[in-house]
Amino acid sequence: MVARPSRPRSRARRPDDGDRKGGQPVRCCELRVLWCPTRALYARVRTTSALAEAQGLEGAIGDALETVELALQVNPDEIVFRPETLRIPGELRLKQQKTELAEADFREAIALATSMGAKAWELRATMSLARLLCDADRRTEARSMLAEIYNWFTEGFDLPDLNDARALFEELGGTLQ
Repeated sequence: MVARPSRPRSRARRPDDGDRKGGQPVRCCELRVLWCPTRALYARVRTTSALAEAQGLEGAIGDALETVELALQVNPDEIVFRPETLRIPGELRLKQQKTELAEADFREAIALATSMGAKAWELRATMSLARLLCDADRRTEARSMLAEIYNWFTEGFDLPDLNDARALFEELGGTLQ
């Protein structure tokens, strides 16, 4: 019998044994990592960030913010997913009506993505900031930022993020080539 390499797995326990209707969202402290060598730290950061997004969708904003902090601490040297991990708290803070903090989170994510040359992460963070600016009647600034990053792309216009960016830009009153 040949041993197959194991894959990273996580197990989350729910107080209600998984009954979604009456149960509580999974908290970050309930996440149990069963296999995690050094090379899986990148996956842990992304998976933990995804958990935070799910908690935010469930309305557990406080838990989601704790989980994002955990994701940032899991591997402080990891920068591949960091712009996205920095964007998520901005989205969560928007739900809490903390627009100043959300704007700071989005701008930090944009700055890091720009310094890395990570245009996809930069586009996502810019779209989040543009939505915030639009809601604050700063449409011109939002349109300008979004046009700059969108026009950088030369292909992949059928991808969801670029489609969303185009729709947002048109919503802001702009026209793209």
